[in-house]
Amino acid sequence: MGEPLRVVSWNCAGAFREKIGRALALDADVYVIQEAEPVDRYAGLLPPGSMTHYVARPEYAKGVLVFARPGYKVEAQLQPLVPGYSHVTPFTITSPSGASADLWAVWTLGASRHEAAYVGQAHLALDDLEPALRTGTVMIGDYNSNAIWDKERRRNHSTLVSRLAVHGLVSAYHLWTGEVQGSESQPTFFLHRREAKPFHLDHCFTDLEVLDVKVGTFADWSGLKAAGGVSDHVPVTVVLALPVPEGAY
Repeated sequence: MGEPLRVVSWNCAGAFREKIGRALALDADVYVIQEAEPVDRYAGLLPPGSMTHYVARPEYAKGVLVFARPGYKVEAQLQPLVPGYSHVTPFTITSPSGASADLWAVWTLGASRHEAAYVGQAHLALDDLEPALRTGTVMIGDYNSNAIWDKERRRNHSTLVSRLAVHGLVSAYHLWTGEVQGSESQPTFFLHRREAKPFHLDHCFTDLEVLDVKVGTFADWSGLKAAGGVSDHVPVTVVLALPVPEGAY
């Protein structure tokens, strides 16, 4: 078995500076945080030595924060980052032992063109970036997508699942639970922070060995602010096996 890599994806719904403690308690090696404000608002609150990358979405005053615990390296593969796909962004993660994997940070959003909105944004990114897909990849984040909406568009969630499967990338959650796309029992998002409006929108696609998958609960993370809820999304924690570096024993 390879070296364990613990990755957390969480749409924090803004004000990450007030929620860092909650995220760090998940004890991940790498975090992909959607809807975080610019790093200068909380840089001093991250563990000393953390390596961070921030991909801005200026019109929202929010973006995607990718950071790793001290000892892990996070390096962007695209310099500069491609503006059109700024929220489907490939990085390379390297552990202290030298084991590495590609990590694609995902946050798909609405757009004026239907084909470029939500899961359509992931498809458009793949149209250009698919040749960059390599063995040892983790594509994780808030896809704002589920098979229950397949009929609404031609290039839909199930089509994306099929495109990624060609490269050996499968959903860690569905592999771990045995559930099928569109019939998930553990929601990752609660519309208007209401427990009665659950959806599974946050996904991790990978060709690495899956060692564990955990989805946060409504009681611990969501609900109205007045009741202690911190986001409309709950975190998804995935433990994967990094390939052993060549020559390591």
